[in-house]
Amino acid sequence: MASIRISLTFLCLCILPANLAAQISNGDTTLALCNLGSFRFGESAGSDCWGYTAPDGTNYAIMGVEDGVVFVNVTTMTVVDTVFGPGPCGYTWRDMATMGDYCYCVSECAGFNDGLMTIDLSFLPDSVSLLNTQSLNPPEWGFQQMWSHNLSLDTVAGFLYAEGWGGEGWTNTNVFVFDLADPANPTWVGGFGSLGSDIHDMYALNDTVYVAEGGNRSFSIWDLTNKFAPQLLTRWSPPNPGYAHNIWPSEDRRYVVTAEETPGRTVKIWNRENLANIQLTGEYLGPSGVAHNVQVLNDTIYISHYESGLRVVDMTDASNPVEVGAFDTHPNENAIFEGAWGAYPYAPDGLVYVSNLEGHLYILQKNLVVADDFLAVDSVGVSQGSSVRVDIHATNSQPVRIFVIPFSWNGPTDVTLDSLSTQGLRTEYFEEFASVSIDPFGKRAAYKLVSSNSGTSPDLEPGSGPIMSLYFTVPPGAADGTVPITITPVNGVVTSYSDYCGVVILPDILSGSVTVCSACGSCCDQPGDADDNNATNIADVTFLINRIFAGGLVPACCQEADANADGNVNIADVTHLIARIFAGGPAPVCGPAGMGC
Repeated sequence: MASIRISLTFLCLCILPANLAAQISNGDTTLALCNLGSFRFGESAGSDCWGYTAPDGTNYAIMGVEDGVVFVNVTTMTVVDTVFGPGPCGYTWRDMATMGDYCYCVSECAGFNDGLMTIDLSFLPDSVSLLNTQSLNPPEWGFQQMWSHNLSLDTVAGFLYAEGWGGEGWTNTNVFVFDLADPANPTWVGGFGSLGSDIHDMYALNDTVYVAEGGNRSFSIWDLTNKFAPQLLTRWSPPNPGYAHNIWPSEDRRYVVTAEETPGRTVKIWNRENLANIQLTGEYLGPSGVAHNVQVLNDTIYISHYESGLRVVDMTDASNPVEVGAFDTHPNENAIFEGAWGAYPYAPDGLVYVSNLEGHLYILQKNLVVADDFLAVDSVGVSQGSSVRVDIHATNSQPVRIFVIPFSWNGPTDVTLDSLSTQGLRTEYFEEFASVSIDPFGKRAAYKLVSSNSGTSPDLEPGSGPIMSLYFTVPPGAADGTVPITITPVNGVVTSYSDYCGVVILPDILSGSVTVCSACGSCCDQPGDADDNNATNIADVTFLINRIFAGGLVPACCQEADANADGNVNIADVTHLIARIFAGGPAPVCGPAGMGC
Protein backbone atom coordinates (compact mmCIF):
# COMPACT_ATOMS: atom_id res chain seq x y z
CA MET A 1 0.00 0.00 0.00
CA ALA A 2 1.32 3.43 -0.92
CA SER A 3 2.15 5.78 1.89
CA ILE A 4 1.40 9.46 2.28
CA ARG A 5 4.23 11.78 3.22
CA ILE A 6 3.00 14.37 5.68
CA SER A 7 4.63 17.49 6.97
CA LEU A 8 2.97 19.85 9.42
CA THR A 9 3.52 23.53 10.05
CA PHE A 10 1.92 25.51 12.87
CA LEU A 11 1.98 29.27 12.66
CA CYS A 12 0.59 32.21 14.53
CA LEU A 13 0.65 34.38 11.48
CA CYS A 14 -1.79 36.40 9.46
CA ILE A 15 -1.67 37.18 5.76
CA LEU A 16 -3.61 40.38 5.15
CA PRO A 17 -4.43 42.43 2.09
CA ALA A 18 -1.42 44.65 1.48
CA ASN A 19 -3.26 47.86 2.22
CA LEU A 20 -4.80 46.81 5.54
CA ALA A 21 -2.80 49.06 7.85
CA ALA A 22 -3.40 52.27 5.95
CA GLN A 23 -6.51 51.64 3.86
CA ILE A 24 -9.33 49.25 4.64
CA SER A 25 -11.67 48.50 1.78
CA ASN A 26 -15.44 48.15 1.42
CA GLY A 27 -16.96 50.41 4.01
CA ASP A 28 -13.81 50.38 6.14
CA THR A 29 -14.07 46.63 6.67
CA THR A 30 -11.80 43.76 5.72
CA LEU A 31 -11.49 40.08 6.54
CA ALA A 32 -8.23 38.95 8.10
CA LEU A 33 -7.41 35.29 7.41
CA CYS A 34 -5.06 33.80 9.99
CA ASN A 35 -3.17 30.57 9.44
CA LEU A 36 -3.79 28.39 12.49
CA GLY A 37 -1.84 25.49 10.98
CA SER A 38 -0.93 23.82 7.72
CA PHE A 39 -0.17 20.34 6.45
CA ARG A 40 1.59 19.05 3.37
CA PHE A 41 0.70 15.66 1.94
CA GLY A 42 3.52 14.77 -0.44
CA GLU A 43 4.93 17.11 -3.04
CA SER A 44 1.92 17.37 -5.34
CA ALA A 45 -1.50 15.99 -6.17
CA GLY A 46 -3.64 17.95 -3.76
CA SER A 47 -7.23 18.41 -4.88
CA ASP A 48 -10.51 19.47 -3.29
CA CYS A 49 -11.30 19.84 0.40
CA TRP A 50 -14.42 19.74 2.56
CA GLY A 51 -15.37 19.82 6.24
CA TYR A 52 -17.30 17.90 8.88
CA THR A 53 -18.38 18.81 12.41
CA ALA A 54 -18.91 15.85 14.74
CA PRO A 55 -21.82 15.72 17.22
CA ASP A 56 -19.37 16.64 20.00
CA GLY A 57 -18.47 19.86 18.15
CA THR A 58 -15.02 18.76 16.94
CA ASN A 59 -14.19 20.08 13.46
CA TYR A 60 -12.51 17.96 10.80
CA ALA A 61 -11.01 18.98 7.46
CA ILE A 62 -11.14 16.48 4.59
CA MET A 63 -8.80 16.67 1.60
CA GLY A 64 -8.11 14.68 -1.53
CA VAL A 65 -4.43 13.75 -1.97
CA GLU A 66 -2.45 11.57 -4.37
CA ASP A 67 -3.10 8.29 -2.56
CA GLY A 68 -6.61 8.84 -1.22
CA VAL A 69 -8.59 11.04 1.14
CA VAL A 70 -7.22 12.35 4.46
CA PHE A 71 -9.16 13.37 7.58
CA VAL A 72 -7.65 16.03 9.88
CA ASN A 73 -8.80 16.85 13.41
CA VAL A 74 -8.76 20.65 13.35
CA THR A 75 -8.99 20.97 17.13
CA THR A 76 -5.84 18.93 17.78
CA MET A 77 -4.22 19.65 14.38
CA THR A 78 -3.57 15.95 13.79
CA VAL A 79 -4.18 13.62 10.86
CA VAL A 80 -6.73 11.09 12.13
CA ASP A 81 -7.04 8.66 9.25
CA THR A 82 -6.66 8.10 5.50
CA VAL A 83 -8.93 6.20 3.13
CA PHE A 84 -6.62 4.93 0.38
CA GLY A 85 -7.43 4.57 -3.30
CA PRO A 86 -8.12 4.74 -6.05
CA GLY A 87 -4.77 5.46 -7.62
CA PRO A 88 -2.27 6.92 -7.69
CA CYS A 89 -2.87 7.76 -11.33
CA GLY A 90 -2.36 10.58 -13.79
CA TYR A 91 -5.69 12.11 -12.76
CA THR A 92 -5.46 12.94 -9.10
CA TRP A 93 -8.64 15.01 -8.89
CA ARG A 94 -10.94 14.04 -6.06
CA ASP A 95 -14.14 15.61 -4.79
CA MET A 96 -16.01 14.98 -1.56
CA ALA A 97 -18.95 16.20 0.52
CA THR A 98 -20.62 15.24 3.80
CA MET A 99 -24.16 14.68 5.02
CA GLY A 100 -24.90 13.57 8.56
CA ASP A 101 -22.12 11.23 9.67
CA TYR A 102 -21.17 10.17 6.15
CA CYS A 103 -18.62 11.39 3.63
CA TYR A 104 -19.05 10.65 -0.07
CA CYS A 105 -16.06 10.82 -2.42
CA VAL A 106 -15.43 10.44 -6.15
CA SER A 107 -12.25 10.41 -8.22
CA GLU A 108 -11.12 10.18 -11.83
CA CYS A 109 -8.71 7.37 -10.90
CA ALA A 110 -9.39 3.69 -11.54
CA GLY A 111 -8.35 0.62 -9.59
CA PHE A 112 -8.32 -0.07 -5.85
CA ASN A 113 -11.45 1.37 -4.13
CA ASP A 114 -12.63 3.22 -7.25
CA GLY A 115 -16.18 4.41 -7.77
CA LEU A 116 -18.48 6.29 -5.40
CA MET A 117 -17.00 5.92 -1.88
CA THR A 118 -19.24 5.94 1.19
CA ILE A 119 -17.24 6.60 4.39
CA ASP A 120 -18.63 6.31 7.92
CA LEU A 121 -17.47 9.18 10.18
CA SER A 122 -19.26 8.08 13.34
CA PHE A 123 -16.09 6.50 14.82
CA LEU A 124 -14.25 9.81 14.98
CA PRO A 125 -12.09 10.99 16.69
CA ASP A 126 -10.54 7.51 16.52
CA SER A 127 -10.92 6.61 12.86
CA VAL A 128 -13.13 6.57 9.78
CA SER A 129 -14.45 3.49 7.98
CA LEU A 130 -14.91 2.91 4.24
CA LEU A 131 -18.30 1.18 4.00
CA ASN A 132 -18.47 0.51 0.28
CA THR A 133 -17.68 1.67 -3.23
CA GLN A 134 -20.06 1.36 -6.15
CA SER A 135 -20.55 2.11 -9.79
CA LEU A 136 -22.15 5.39 -10.75
CA ASN A 137 -24.65 3.66 -13.05
CA PRO A 138 -26.83 0.51 -12.79
CA PRO A 139 -25.70 -2.94 -14.01
CA GLU A 140 -28.29 -3.03 -16.79
CA TRP A 141 -26.36 -0.37 -18.65
CA GLY A 142 -23.84 -3.03 -19.50
CA PHE A 143 -20.73 -1.28 -18.16
CA GLN A 144 -19.39 0.03 -14.87
CA GLN A 145 -18.92 3.81 -14.58
CA MET A 146 -16.32 4.14 -11.79
CA TRP A 147 -14.90 7.64 -12.27
CA SER A 148 -16.35 11.06 -11.60
CA HIS A 149 -14.82 14.53 -11.37
CA ASN A 150 -17.35 16.24 -9.10
CA LEU A 151 -20.30 15.58 -6.85
CA SER A 152 -22.85 17.64 -4.91
CA LEU A 153 -25.15 16.67 -2.05
CA ASP A 154 -28.70 17.95 -1.73
CA THR A 155 -28.73 17.85 2.07
CA VAL A 156 -32.34 19.10 2.20
CA ALA A 157 -33.97 16.55 -0.10
CA GLY A 158 -31.37 13.84 0.63
CA PHE A 159 -29.90 13.10 -2.81
CA LEU A 160 -26.41 12.85 -4.28
CA TYR A 161 -25.50 14.13 -7.76
CA ALA A 162 -22.27 12.98 -9.44
CA GLU A 163 -20.77 14.07 -12.76
CA GLY A 164 -19.92 11.29 -15.20
CA TRP A 165 -20.47 9.89 -18.68
CA GLY A 166 -23.51 7.99 -19.81
CA GLY A 167 -21.75 5.86 -22.41
CA GLU A 168 -23.16 4.67 -25.71
CA GLY A 169 -26.89 5.21 -25.91
CA TRP A 170 -26.82 7.51 -22.86
CA THR A 171 -25.03 10.53 -24.28
CA ASN A 172 -27.48 12.94 -22.67
CA THR A 173 -27.04 11.43 -19.23
CA ASN A 174 -24.00 12.94 -17.55
CA VAL A 175 -25.23 13.61 -14.04
CA PHE A 176 -26.02 10.53 -11.95
CA VAL A 177 -28.55 10.75 -9.11
CA PHE A 178 -28.53 8.68 -5.90
CA ASP A 179 -31.13 8.52 -3.12
CA LEU A 180 -29.58 8.84 0.37
CA ALA A 181 -32.62 7.69 2.34
CA ASP A 182 -30.25 4.98 3.59
CA PRO A 183 -27.10 7.13 3.82
CA ALA A 184 -24.82 4.11 4.26
CA ASN A 185 -26.04 2.64 0.98
CA PRO A 186 -26.70 5.21 -1.76
CA THR A 187 -29.32 3.93 -4.20
CA TRP A 188 -29.11 4.73 -7.90
CA VAL A 189 -32.21 6.63 -9.06
CA GLY A 190 -31.42 7.90 -12.53
CA GLY A 191 -29.56 10.50 -14.48
CA PHE A 192 -30.02 13.59 -16.56
CA GLY A 193 -28.12 16.06 -18.69
CA SER A 194 -27.86 17.37 -22.19
CA LEU A 195 -25.43 18.71 -24.75
CA GLY A 196 -23.44 15.52 -25.02
CA SER A 197 -21.32 14.45 -22.08
CA ASP A 198 -19.57 17.66 -21.10
CA ILE A 199 -21.05 18.61 -17.75
CA HIS A 200 -18.32 19.57 -15.31
CA ASP A 201 -19.77 20.54 -11.95
CA MET A 202 -23.05 21.17 -10.16
CA TYR A 203 -24.63 22.55 -6.98
CA ALA A 204 -27.79 20.88 -5.66
CA LEU A 205 -30.19 21.97 -2.93
CA ASN A 206 -33.89 21.41 -2.30
CA ASP A 207 -34.40 19.64 -5.69
CA THR A 208 -32.86 22.53 -7.65
CA VAL A 209 -29.62 21.74 -9.45
CA TYR A 210 -27.29 24.40 -10.86
CA VAL A 211 -25.02 23.00 -13.59
CA ALA A 212 -21.72 24.20 -15.10
CA GLU A 213 -21.67 22.68 -18.60
CA GLY A 214 -17.92 22.62 -19.17
CA GLY A 215 -16.76 22.79 -22.75
CA ASN A 216 -20.27 23.63 -23.88
CA ARG A 217 -19.51 27.05 -22.31
CA SER A 218 -22.95 27.41 -20.76
CA PHE A 219 -24.68 27.22 -17.38
CA SER A 220 -28.12 25.86 -16.57
CA ILE A 221 -30.65 25.45 -13.74
CA TRP A 222 -32.80 22.33 -13.41
CA ASP A 223 -35.85 21.29 -11.40
CA LEU A 224 -35.33 17.76 -10.07
CA THR A 225 -38.51 17.48 -8.02
CA ASN A 226 -39.37 14.52 -10.24
CA LYS A 227 -36.13 12.57 -10.56
CA PHE A 228 -37.54 10.64 -13.52
CA ALA A 229 -38.56 13.75 -15.44
CA PRO A 230 -35.99 16.56 -14.85
CA GLN A 231 -37.07 19.96 -16.09
CA LEU A 232 -34.63 22.45 -17.62
CA LEU A 233 -35.57 25.86 -16.17
CA THR A 234 -33.02 28.01 -17.99
CA ARG A 235 -29.69 27.97 -19.80
CA TRP A 236 -27.36 30.87 -20.58
CA SER A 237 -23.82 31.57 -21.80
CA PRO A 238 -21.42 34.33 -20.69
CA PRO A 239 -20.15 36.89 -23.20
CA ASN A 240 -16.94 35.62 -24.84
CA PRO A 241 -17.29 32.44 -22.75
CA GLY A 242 -14.51 30.34 -21.31
CA TYR A 243 -14.77 26.82 -19.91
CA ALA A 244 -17.95 26.67 -17.79
CA HIS A 245 -16.25 25.22 -14.74
CA ASN A 246 -18.17 25.92 -11.54
CA ILE A 247 -21.45 27.45 -10.31
CA TRP A 248 -22.84 28.40 -6.88
CA PRO A 249 -26.02 30.32 -5.91
CA SER A 250 -26.27 32.98 -3.24
CA GLU A 251 -28.07 31.91 -0.08
CA ASP A 252 -31.17 33.97 -0.94
CA ARG A 253 -31.13 32.47 -4.49
CA ARG A 254 -31.34 35.92 -6.07
CA TYR A 255 -27.90 35.52 -7.61
CA VAL A 256 -25.69 32.85 -9.13
CA VAL A 257 -21.88 33.05 -9.15
CA THR A 258 -19.87 31.29 -11.87
CA ALA A 259 -16.21 30.59 -12.66
CA GLU A 260 -14.87 29.75 -16.13
CA GLU A 261 -11.31 28.48 -15.33
CA THR A 262 -9.94 30.21 -18.40
CA PRO A 263 -7.19 32.85 -18.30
CA GLY A 264 -8.67 36.33 -18.42
CA ARG A 265 -12.25 35.20 -17.74
CA THR A 266 -13.81 36.79 -14.69
CA VAL A 267 -15.81 35.35 -11.84
CA LYS A 268 -19.31 36.54 -12.68
CA ILE A 269 -22.37 37.40 -10.57
CA TRP A 270 -25.71 36.85 -12.32
CA ASN A 271 -29.17 38.01 -11.27
CA ARG A 272 -31.44 34.98 -11.68
CA GLU A 273 -34.70 36.45 -10.38
CA ASN A 274 -36.13 36.33 -13.92
CA LEU A 275 -35.16 32.92 -15.28
CA ALA A 276 -36.20 33.98 -18.75
CA ASN A 277 -33.65 36.80 -18.66
CA ILE A 278 -30.53 36.00 -16.60
CA GLN A 279 -28.57 39.25 -16.22
CA LEU A 280 -24.84 39.78 -15.58
CA THR A 281 -24.54 42.20 -12.65
CA GLY A 282 -20.92 42.10 -11.44
CA GLU A 283 -17.45 40.66 -12.13
CA TYR A 284 -14.18 40.03 -10.31
CA LEU A 285 -10.76 38.62 -11.23
CA GLY A 286 -7.73 38.17 -8.96
CA PRO A 287 -4.10 38.98 -9.81
CA SER A 288 -3.24 35.61 -11.37
CA GLY A 289 -6.00 36.00 -13.97
CA VAL A 290 -7.52 32.53 -13.66
CA ALA A 291 -10.02 31.39 -11.01
CA HIS A 292 -10.81 27.76 -10.19
CA ASN A 293 -13.84 27.30 -7.90
CA VAL A 294 -16.34 29.65 -6.25
CA GLN A 295 -18.46 29.09 -3.15
CA VAL A 296 -20.86 31.51 -1.48
CA LEU A 297 -21.51 32.06 2.23
CA ASN A 298 -24.03 34.77 3.13
CA ASP A 299 -23.03 37.69 0.88
CA THR A 300 -19.42 36.60 0.51
CA ILE A 301 -17.72 34.69 -2.33
CA TYR A 302 -14.78 32.42 -1.47
CA ILE A 303 -12.64 31.77 -4.55
CA SER A 304 -9.89 29.17 -4.81
CA HIS A 305 -7.97 31.25 -7.32
CA TYR A 306 -4.98 29.09 -8.31
CA GLU A 307 -1.75 31.10 -7.88
CA SER A 308 -3.67 33.97 -6.22
CA GLY A 309 -4.63 31.62 -3.38
CA LEU A 310 -7.89 32.16 -1.55
CA ARG A 311 -9.69 35.38 -2.48
CA VAL A 312 -12.66 36.60 -0.47
CA VAL A 313 -15.08 38.95 -2.23
CA ASP A 314 -18.01 40.84 -0.74
CA MET A 315 -21.05 40.79 -3.03
CA THR A 316 -23.39 42.79 -0.78
CA ASP A 317 -23.56 45.16 -3.74
CA ALA A 318 -23.75 42.58 -6.52
CA SER A 319 -22.99 45.24 -9.12
CA ASN A 320 -19.74 46.18 -7.36
CA PRO A 321 -18.06 43.12 -5.82
CA VAL A 322 -15.12 44.11 -3.59
CA GLU A 323 -12.20 41.97 -2.41
CA VAL A 324 -12.15 42.10 1.40
CA GLY A 325 -9.61 39.41 2.24
CA ALA A 326 -6.95 37.11 0.82
CA PHE A 327 -4.63 34.29 1.82
CA ASP A 328 -1.89 33.52 -0.68
CA THR A 329 -0.95 29.86 -1.03
CA HIS A 330 1.54 30.19 -3.91
CA PRO A 331 4.60 32.43 -4.43
CA ASN A 332 3.72 33.45 -8.01
CA GLU A 333 0.86 35.19 -9.81
CA ASN A 334 0.66 33.48 -13.21
CA ALA A 335 -2.43 32.41 -15.13
CA ILE A 336 -1.62 28.71 -14.85
CA PHE A 337 -3.11 25.75 -12.99
CA GLU A 338 -1.04 25.81 -9.80
CA GLY A 339 -1.92 26.88 -6.26
CA ALA A 340 -5.31 26.93 -4.54
CA TRP A 341 -7.69 24.21 -5.74
CA GLY A 342 -10.49 24.10 -3.17
CA ALA A 343 -11.95 25.98 -0.20
CA TYR A 344 -14.45 25.14 2.52
CA PRO A 345 -15.77 28.28 4.29
CA TYR A 346 -18.69 26.65 6.14
CA ALA A 347 -16.99 25.34 9.29
CA PRO A 348 -18.20 26.75 12.62
CA ASP A 349 -16.18 29.27 14.62
CA GLY A 350 -15.09 31.19 11.54
CA LEU A 351 -12.77 28.49 10.15
CA VAL A 352 -11.89 28.12 6.46
CA TYR A 353 -10.02 25.17 4.92
CA VAL A 354 -7.99 25.72 1.74
CA SER A 355 -6.30 23.03 -0.37
CA ASN A 356 -3.42 23.43 -2.81
CA LEU A 357 -2.50 21.43 -5.90
CA GLU A 358 0.97 21.18 -4.37
CA GLY A 359 -0.39 19.08 -1.51
CA HIS A 360 -0.98 21.77 1.13
CA LEU A 361 -3.95 22.03 3.45
CA TYR A 362 -4.37 25.31 5.35
CA ILE A 363 -6.59 25.83 8.39
CA LEU A 364 -7.54 29.51 8.48
CA GLN A 365 -9.42 31.65 10.98
CA LYS A 366 -11.66 34.49 9.77
CA ASN A 367 -11.48 37.77 11.68
CA LEU A 368 -13.51 40.84 10.77
CA VAL A 369 -11.49 44.02 11.13
CA VAL A 370 -13.17 47.42 11.19
CA ALA A 371 -11.26 50.66 10.71
CA ASP A 372 -12.97 52.59 13.51
CA ASP A 373 -10.80 50.94 16.17
CA PHE A 374 -9.20 53.72 18.18
CA LEU A 375 -7.36 54.59 21.38
CA ALA A 376 -8.23 57.84 23.18
CA VAL A 377 -6.77 59.62 26.18
CA ASP A 378 -8.74 61.85 28.56
CA SER A 379 -8.17 65.59 28.64
CA VAL A 380 -8.50 66.80 32.24
CA GLY A 381 -7.66 69.80 34.38
CA VAL A 382 -5.71 69.72 37.65
CA SER A 383 -4.55 72.32 40.13
CA GLN A 384 -0.99 72.71 41.38
CA GLY A 385 0.04 70.46 44.24
CA SER A 386 -2.50 67.71 43.47
CA SER A 387 -2.81 64.33 41.82
CA VAL A 388 -4.78 63.48 38.71
CA ARG A 389 -6.04 60.30 37.07
CA VAL A 390 -6.05 60.06 33.27
CA ASP A 391 -7.95 57.18 31.65
CA ILE A 392 -7.02 55.59 28.32
CA HIS A 393 -10.06 54.38 26.39
CA ALA A 394 -10.10 51.67 23.70
CA THR A 395 -12.66 50.92 21.01
CA ASN A 396 -12.16 47.49 19.48
CA SER A 397 -14.24 45.87 16.73
CA GLN A 398 -13.07 42.31 17.42
CA PRO A 399 -11.90 40.44 20.52
CA VAL A 400 -8.47 41.65 21.62
CA ARG A 401 -5.91 39.54 23.44
CA ILE A 402 -3.02 42.03 23.59
CA PHE A 403 -2.86 45.82 23.86
CA VAL A 404 0.48 47.58 23.40
CA ILE A 405 0.33 51.24 24.50
CA PRO A 406 3.40 53.51 24.29
CA PHE A 407 2.98 57.09 25.57
CA SER A 408 4.88 60.14 26.75
CA TRP A 409 4.21 63.05 29.12
CA ASN A 410 5.93 66.38 28.64
CA GLY A 411 5.12 68.80 31.42
CA PRO A 412 7.13 70.63 34.10
CA THR A 413 10.34 68.87 35.11
CA ASP A 414 9.02 67.54 38.36
CA VAL A 415 5.63 66.29 37.11
CA THR A 416 5.80 62.57 37.78
CA LEU A 417 3.95 59.44 36.69
CA ASP A 418 3.13 57.69 39.96
CA SER A 419 1.42 54.49 38.83
CA LEU A 420 -0.74 52.70 36.31
CA SER A 421 -3.76 50.55 36.94
CA THR A 422 -6.46 48.43 35.28
CA GLN A 423 -8.44 48.06 38.51
CA GLY A 424 -12.16 48.47 37.84
CA LEU A 425 -11.64 48.95 34.11
CA ARG A 426 -12.51 46.80 31.08
CA THR A 427 -9.14 45.02 31.27
CA GLU A 428 -9.24 44.53 35.05
CA TYR A 429 -9.01 40.73 34.73
CA PHE A 430 -6.31 40.63 32.08
CA GLU A 431 -3.63 38.16 33.10
CA GLU A 432 -0.58 40.34 32.40
CA PHE A 433 0.13 44.05 32.80
CA ALA A 434 3.80 44.75 32.20
CA SER A 435 6.18 47.42 30.98
CA VAL A 436 7.69 46.88 27.55
CA SER A 437 9.89 49.96 27.74
CA ILE A 438 10.12 52.67 30.39
CA ASP A 439 12.20 55.85 30.57
CA PRO A 440 11.06 57.95 33.56
CA PHE A 441 13.73 60.60 32.99
CA GLY A 442 12.67 60.97 29.35
CA LYS A 443 9.06 60.86 30.52
CA ARG A 444 7.98 58.03 28.26
CA ALA A 445 6.89 54.42 28.70
CA ALA A 446 5.26 51.51 26.84
CA TYR A 447 2.99 48.96 28.50
CA LYS A 448 1.44 45.70 27.37
CA LEU A 449 -1.85 44.22 28.59
CA VAL A 450 -2.41 40.53 27.86
CA SER A 451 -5.40 38.28 28.43
CA SER A 452 -5.07 34.60 29.32
CA ASN A 453 -4.54 31.78 26.84
CA SER A 454 -6.31 29.46 29.26
CA GLY A 455 -9.49 31.51 29.35
CA THR A 456 -9.25 32.57 33.00
CA SER A 457 -8.94 36.18 31.84
CA PRO A 458 -10.70 36.15 28.49
CA ASP A 459 -10.10 38.31 25.45
CA LEU A 460 -11.64 41.75 25.62
CA GLU A 461 -14.88 41.53 23.67
CA PRO A 462 -15.75 44.20 21.08
CA GLY A 463 -16.85 47.48 22.63
CA SER A 464 -15.66 50.80 24.04
CA GLY A 465 -14.44 51.98 27.41
CA PRO A 466 -11.41 52.65 29.61
CA ILE A 467 -8.72 49.96 29.72
CA MET A 468 -5.95 51.62 31.72
CA SER A 469 -5.49 54.54 34.15
CA LEU A 470 -2.43 56.78 34.55
CA TYR A 471 -1.88 58.58 37.88
CA PHE A 472 0.22 61.78 37.85
CA THR A 473 1.41 64.14 40.58
CA VAL A 474 1.67 67.87 39.85
CA PRO A 475 3.93 69.63 42.37
CA PRO A 476 2.85 72.75 44.29
CA GLY A 477 3.72 75.93 42.46
CA ALA A 478 3.87 74.30 39.04
CA ALA A 479 3.46 76.94 36.36
CA ASP A 480 0.19 77.15 34.51
CA GLY A 481 0.38 75.30 31.21
CA THR A 482 -0.18 71.81 29.83
CA VAL A 483 1.19 68.39 30.51
CA PRO A 484 0.31 66.65 27.23
CA ILE A 485 -0.23 62.89 27.36
CA THR A 486 0.64 61.63 23.89
CA ILE A 487 0.24 58.13 22.49
CA THR A 488 3.43 57.88 20.50
CA PRO A 489 6.06 55.23 19.62
CA VAL A 490 8.61 54.61 22.37
CA ASN A 491 11.93 52.97 21.48
CA GLY A 492 10.37 51.43 18.37
CA VAL A 493 7.27 50.14 20.19
CA VAL A 494 4.09 51.19 18.37
CA THR A 495 0.47 51.24 19.48
CA SER A 496 -1.38 48.06 18.49
CA TYR A 497 -4.15 45.62 19.29
CA SER A 498 -3.70 41.89 18.61
CA ASP A 499 -6.19 39.06 18.59
CA TYR A 500 -5.50 35.42 19.41
CA CYS A 501 -4.44 34.67 15.82
CA GLY A 502 -1.88 37.43 15.91
CA VAL A 503 -3.81 39.85 13.74
CA VAL A 504 -2.36 43.27 14.50
CA ILE A 505 -4.59 46.31 14.24
CA LEU A 506 -3.06 49.78 14.21
CA PRO A 507 -5.82 51.89 15.78
CA ASP A 508 -6.56 55.53 15.25
CA ILE A 509 -5.19 57.62 18.14
CA LEU A 510 -6.82 60.51 19.96
CA SER A 511 -4.28 62.05 22.34
CA GLY A 512 -5.35 63.87 25.48
CA SER A 513 -3.76 66.35 27.84
CA VAL A 514 -3.54 67.32 31.49
CA THR A 515 -3.99 71.05 31.90
CA VAL A 516 -2.23 72.50 34.98
CA CYS A 517 -3.65 75.77 36.30
CA SER A 518 -4.41 77.48 39.58
CA ALA A 519 -8.15 77.65 39.03
CA CYS A 520 -8.87 74.31 37.35
CA GLY A 521 -9.07 70.76 38.50
CA SER A 522 -12.49 71.06 40.12
CA CYS A 523 -14.67 67.95 40.07
CA CYS A 524 -17.45 69.45 42.20
CA ASP A 525 -20.84 69.38 40.51
CA GLN A 526 -22.96 68.43 43.56
CA PRO A 527 -21.58 69.78 46.92
CA GLY A 528 -22.01 67.24 49.73
CA ASP A 529 -22.40 64.30 47.31
CA ALA A 530 -19.88 62.07 49.07
CA ASP A 531 -21.13 58.81 47.45
CA ASP A 532 -21.17 60.33 43.93
CA ASN A 533 -24.77 59.45 43.10
CA ASN A 534 -25.71 62.99 41.99
CA ALA A 535 -27.75 63.69 45.13
CA THR A 536 -27.04 64.99 48.64
CA ASN A 537 -28.91 63.01 51.33
CA ILE A 538 -28.56 60.66 54.31
CA ALA A 539 -26.70 58.14 52.13
CA ASP A 540 -23.80 60.58 51.98
CA VAL A 541 -23.71 60.74 55.79
CA THR A 542 -23.51 56.93 55.93
CA PHE A 543 -20.80 56.93 53.25
CA LEU A 544 -18.65 59.44 55.15
CA ILE A 545 -19.04 57.64 58.52
CA ASN A 546 -17.98 54.37 56.84
CA ARG A 547 -15.00 56.12 55.26
CA ILE A 548 -13.84 57.93 58.43
CA PHE A 549 -14.37 55.16 60.99
CA ALA A 550 -14.20 51.92 58.97
CA GLY A 551 -11.77 52.62 56.14
CA GLY A 552 -14.48 52.62 53.50
CA LEU A 553 -14.22 53.78 49.90
CA VAL A 554 -12.45 57.01 49.03
CA PRO A 555 -14.91 59.60 47.70
CA ALA A 556 -14.81 59.93 43.93
CA CYS A 557 -14.59 63.75 44.35
CA CYS A 558 -13.05 64.97 47.59
CA GLN A 559 -14.26 68.52 46.91
CA GLU A 560 -17.86 67.30 47.05
CA ALA A 561 -17.26 65.28 50.25
CA ASP A 562 -15.72 68.35 51.97
CA ALA A 563 -19.17 69.71 52.79
CA ASN A 564 -17.91 72.55 55.00
CA ALA A 565 -15.14 73.55 52.53
CA ASP A 566 -12.31 73.52 55.11
CA GLY A 567 -9.96 71.47 52.91
CA ASN A 568 -10.42 68.27 54.93
CA VAL A 569 -12.83 65.35 54.85
CA ASN A 570 -13.64 64.44 58.48
CA ILE A 571 -16.38 64.25 61.10
CA ALA A 572 -17.04 67.99 60.72
CA ASP A 573 -18.45 67.26 57.25
CA VAL A 574 -20.76 64.60 58.72
CA THR A 575 -22.05 67.18 61.25
CA HIS A 576 -22.50 69.75 58.49
CA LEU A 577 -24.60 67.35 56.36
CA ILE A 578 -26.76 66.21 59.32
CA ALA A 579 -27.50 69.84 60.21
CA ARG A 580 -28.44 70.54 56.60
CA ILE A 581 -30.65 67.47 56.12
CA PHE A 582 -32.49 67.43 59.47
CA ALA A 583 -32.32 71.04 60.74
CA GLY A 584 -32.17 73.21 57.64
CA GLY A 585 -28.56 74.21 58.25
CA PRO A 586 -26.30 75.87 55.67
CA ALA A 587 -26.00 74.22 52.28
CA PRO A 588 -22.83 72.24 51.51
CA VAL A 589 -20.19 73.99 49.42
CA CYS A 590 -17.25 72.73 47.37
CA GLY A 591 -13.86 72.17 48.94
CA PRO A 592 -10.66 73.59 47.39
CA ALA A 593 -9.94 72.56 43.78
CA GLY A 594 -7.68 69.54 43.44
CA MET A 595 -7.82 68.64 47.12
CA GLY A 596 -7.21 65.05 48.24
CA CYS A 597 -8.92 63.02 50.96
